[in-house]
Amino acid sequence: MTPAPTLPPEIPAVTDVELAFGTTRALPPPAAWPAGLNGSHPAVQYVEALFFDPQQAQRRFILRCRFEMTQAQGQAAFNLVLAHLRSCAPKHEHKVLGCAALLDRYFTVHAGSST
Repeated sequence: MTPAPTLPPEIPAVTDVELAFGTTRALPPPAAWPAGLNGSHPAVQYVEALFFDPQQAQRRFILRCRFEMTQAQGQAAFNLVLAHLRSCAPKHEHKVLGCAALLDRYFTVHAGSST
């Protein structure tokens, strides 16, 4: 069994404009989504909560880095997800699943209180 890599995959940078107004530039296509990514997947539930009520997402879920990342890298990965979640395209369901796939690249999501 090979050990998990300690460095995260490349994190595409997002601009301040993309963070404010959204982008679809790095949204993975459905073929690249992890198997089992559906409404019951914790990453999908987290992204849904983040879309509708960010404070609820913080209260209900805990994000853990999949890799050894600096705080700046973790924030860059999170901002990547936020920028795509703020885009006007694609349809809401596809956007949520795509953002959950992005989130799942860098973090594991656990139900529970972050306090």
